[in-house]
Amino acid sequence: MKLLSLLIRFICRINIILGHFFSWFSLGIVLVCFTVVVLRYFFSTGFVWMQDLYVWLNG
Repeated sequence: MKLLSLLIRFICRINIILGHFFSWFSLGIVLVCFTVVVLRYFFSTGFVWMQDLYVWLNG
């Protein structure tokens, strides 16, 4: 039973670490999307790779 408890704590710890790591992608999505909108509406230009980037960051 102690081994199972240790395994559960280990998996939980990994989930927390991965959650903190991948939560930064949310900030990246917001920044890339904001940049795409500013480029499109204020400078009348855009990059397809940037539009694809925030889709890939969301995935």
